[in-house]
Amino acid sequence: MFTRRLASLALALSVASLAAAAPSFAQTACAPEKLNASLDQFAREPFSAASWRQLNGLGAPQVDPDSPFNGSYAATDTWRKTTAELAPDMPELQDVPYECRMGYPLEVLNQRVGKLGKTDPYIKQWLKAQARVLKACSGNATEADTALPDPIEVKPELAQMQSDDRAYQAASVAFYGQDKTKAVQLFKAIGASNSVHKAAARYNVANLLANAKNLTEARAEAAAILADPSLASVHGITKALQGYIANLEDTAEGWTTLIDNTVDVLSKPASAITADPKVQAEYAAALYDIDFVGVRDKESDWWVKGTLPENPTVSKALVDASRKHPMVLWMMAGQSVDKMYSRAPWTMVGPKWTAWSAAYVDGAMAVQPAAAGITGPARDMIDALKTGSDDASRAALWAKVKAAADKVQTSCGDAPEAAAITELAAQATRASVIAGKFDEAYAGLKDLPITGSVGYVDIILPKLMQSVLATGNAEEGRRLRDALVTPALIDGINKRQDYDRDATLANLSGFLGWVAEDQAKFLEAVKLSNAKLSHPVLNLLPAATLRKLADDATFAPEQKALLLRAAWTRDYARGRTPKKADTEAMLAANPEVKTAYEAVKTEFPKLRADRQWTLTILRNPRFGILVNSPDWTDPIESTKRESFAEIDSYDHNDKNWWCPLETDRHLGAIRKRFDDDAGLTAVKDYNADDLKPVLEDTAVANADTARDGLLKAHAMVKAVDWSEAGKLAKAPQAPRLLTQAAIRWAKATKDGAAEALGRANQVVRYGCNWHGGHKAYSKPAQEMLQKRFADTSWAKQTPYWFDCLNNEWDDQGNKVATCKPREWPKQAPLR
Repeated sequence: MFTRRLASLALALSVASLAAAAPSFAQTACAPEKLNASLDQFAREPFSAASWRQLNGLGAPQVDPDSPFNGSYAATDTWRKTTAELAPDMPELQDVPYECRMGYPLEVLNQRVGKLGKTDPYIKQWLKAQARVLKACSGNATEADTALPDPIEVKPELAQMQSDDRAYQAASVAFYGQDKTKAVQLFKAIGASNSVHKAAARYNVANLLANAKNLTEARAEAAAILADPSLASVHGITKALQGYIANLEDTAEGWTTLIDNTVDVLSKPASAITADPKVQAEYAAALYDIDFVGVRDKESDWWVKGTLPENPTVSKALVDASRKHPMVLWMMAGQSVDKMYSRAPWTMVGPKWTAWSAAYVDGAMAVQPAAAGITGPARDMIDALKTGSDDASRAALWAKVKAAADKVQTSCGDAPEAAAITELAAQATRASVIAGKFDEAYAGLKDLPITGSVGYVDIILPKLMQSVLATGNAEEGRRLRDALVTPALIDGINKRQDYDRDATLANLSGFLGWVAEDQAKFLEAVKLSNAKLSHPVLNLLPAATLRKLADDATFAPEQKALLLRAAWTRDYARGRTPKKADTEAMLAANPEVKTAYEAVKTEFPKLRADRQWTLTILRNPRFGILVNSPDWTDPIESTKRESFAEIDSYDHNDKNWWCPLETDRHLGAIRKRFDDDAGLTAVKDYNADDLKPVLEDTAVANADTARDGLLKAHAMVKAVDWSEAGKLAKAPQAPRLLTQAAIRWAKATKDGAAEALGRANQVVRYGCNWHGGHKAYSKPAQEMLQKRFADTSWAKQTPYWFDCLNNEWDDQGNKVATCKPREWPKQAPLR
């Protein structure tokens, strides 16, 4: 029932390691899996407390950061499983209210079972009493509900234990009830006795005082607990309580105590942590809480300079801690500079950024006496953050990288340098990239034993690929591809779990697609993605190219079917009669369409061929001209619809028949996808303000120019038939073309006309709604249906005609239908 302390949300990522081919230099035998696992635990957070421990010989126990909330949930789950086995006839023990803290009751129960055995009558008696505590915890219990059962007769040597247990359970009932004063009195009495629950009771007194905002008394009681060695069992949670008190008081002194306590736990030897489950839990919580106390990246170097606001609290504690604790100084400086690098491609780092990084690092390393305690590979990591692009600086850093790699390889990942190698390699790569020495970076990386690690595959390589894309240098991208994107790399990625594998391959596919020199290389890139028709350039390709792509083994049958269907529909939408061979190929790949077409011919054998096709299209909303949606939706070829002919109730414009080709939309989608893959979206959007102190004034404009240069020269962009695209942009949307065809049909013959008019109204309702109102054809079609075919089921199903169907939201958040055509930002041509 220990009250949780405040803590901010943190995420500990456990990632599967990748096996890789052995590096080229001589090495002792070491399984790649073990080596990668050692590196991967530090790669994502190189300037973490765990990294600091490894770098300084303290070891990094395999313990994940853990919130007190998670610990409480785990205890509750174990409580339910344990009590279900011990007392299956007491279902009330499974009903654990949210506010109940089960860690200590579970500990006591395990002690009693260990001492007496599972079947001893006292175990059931203790559980009956604890069930009353749970009832009190629910918040709606009466006094009768929470009255403890009478004690049972026990052996004389167990009498004191029963007395102590009942006293603690009675105090717990008061703790969860309304009378907190009574709870304090009862716990104080236990704390003043020789009860086995003395330590827990003392803690609860301090806890209750803190919750009642009696902070001076609470702080004093916590200090007294920590000063008493006999209460060591609650020292860890009492330090946590001090953090809670510090948060409530918000004083520099309180925050200093909290930071000191957290650093103290994080500085314990690995042997002390792994030997005691309680210390291990404290360590997990400290890993979680270090961010909460403010030891993390800072947007500016105010803390280095000691610039404090008026009446400082946590800020003063952080400034003081950075002078006192080398770990704090190292973590804050390292995370601050490293995070800035993460916000943009390395090739956007210019003189302004380089000067900023050097000033930040130099300022931090002038902070004494803490900086004197940052030595060895920990200091190398900090210094690497300011490494310049000159020949001497690069050579010196790559030498450190290789030396660290040797130690890591020789020790099979146990050396302190295991926490440094990924970050050192990343910063050496950055320096080479800024200098334009890409070959130097490729050679340096290939010679390291990290090419199967998460740090290499998920951090260094993606950053390197972004940096090349941001320059618009496709030739350099191909050199990178040929040097680093090896079969071993892809084999390693394919061994990952599904989501992790697919996301990593999609990232790689994006890069390779942009630097592809021809269609064959582009399709090789597409093969790596599990969304093979998602590339936005595909929507602009001419129908003839889509048909050729449908012959490629890259695509699955449903994707080939979509390519041929889109190509066929593009001809139809432009008023052209598709070639017989194209129609036969489309039908062969789309058996559902063929079945629908044959059904129409059987039902209406006397209809003209063009009307048979009109009705087939009216019955099947999957006749569209796109192969993917630029918006965030399921793939168009998705099989999630219950039937092939089912209307998509969400995406009317891309998935139900067709709209005119929105050229600006698709050009914008191409540029956005490129920006996403090159890391430029973040630069222009959510990282823009953070990057203002470091980016050169022309950096973004230069990146845009470079991007468009690459796109204009791209083989697939050059394959776009802009004349065809222009005609598709002017083609009538499906609601208009099909409804007008149905009206002409109904004027000429009644054979199938009622269905055609009724289904045309469905196309108006569920088809394209971005290109103006539909009244001009929907109204006459519906009125004709009602007038000429009033007795048909189609007339009864079609009581309305439709006009404005594009929904927008006004300033008050109300949905408003509008006939105003949707517009997209005007895009410069890519030709």
